[in-house]
Amino acid sequence: MFKRIAKRSTLLLAVFAAASFLTSTMSASVVGSLNEANCNPNGGVTVTTTSIIWLPPTGGGTGGCINAGAGTSLTWSTGTLTGATLGVTGNILNLPPNPPVVGFMTFSGMVGGPLSFDLGTIVTPIVSAGLCNSAAATVIGSTCVVNPASPFVITNLGGGNVTVSLGVTGTVKDPGAPSQISNWDGSFSTQLNQTPLGVYNIFNGGAGTVTSTQSGQFLVSAAAVPEPGTVGMLFIGGVLLASAKRRRAKV
Repeated sequence: MFKRIAKRSTLLLAVFAAASFLTSTMSASVVGSLNEANCNPNGGVTVTTTSIIWLPPTGGGTGGCINAGAGTSLTWSTGTLTGATLGVTGNILNLPPNPPVVGFMTFSGMVGGPLSFDLGTIVTPIVSAGLCNSAAATVIGSTCVVNPASPFVITNLGGGNVTVSLGVTGTVKDPGAPSQISNWDGSFSTQLNQTPLGVYNIFNGGAGTVTSTQSGQFLVSAAAVPEPGTVGMLFIGGVLLASAKRRRAKV
């Protein structure tokens, strides 16, 4: 009887150790919220129907500079990023018509290593009013697009104002545990002194671009994958469990 209890105790300890190791590994992920804005007071973006060019340009015109704005609160296994920390700036690459974009947003210089946000997809717009030249687009609160190929959602705020927003999703690695990957999603947005029809006309027969300030808000949620060591511990726990079952069957 004593031997049986000892065996069960050993088995339980092994299983608990594996589970504990998995929990600690799975928790090593980037989580929180990221609010960003252009780091130059005179900066902004130039938007076409399918792309964003950040101003002022950096990297030979391949991107721009952003700040971790108020409300930013990200944590990971070896560091933090908050909007309250002065000098937290990052680089953002221009948005091409067809992602993915590796290193889309990168924040460097923090304890624990840089954060690099990869852009995975642009969210397909779901709108209530179809094209922005429709009668339905004149209703306050309605949403529309300037043409079927554009990923930007135009929301009618009333009073001759609209918001232009772009939904995106992607992934970010934990600097302290690179095998741990988190998901991030949210939207970039800007407000224009235009009606939906005005924006439609700009992109269809007009200048074809809009330049404005911008900001973005994103949520980052853990979606960790067990490291190889974790998988090995779980395998050992499974072997011990199977072995214990065979022993009990023989008794």
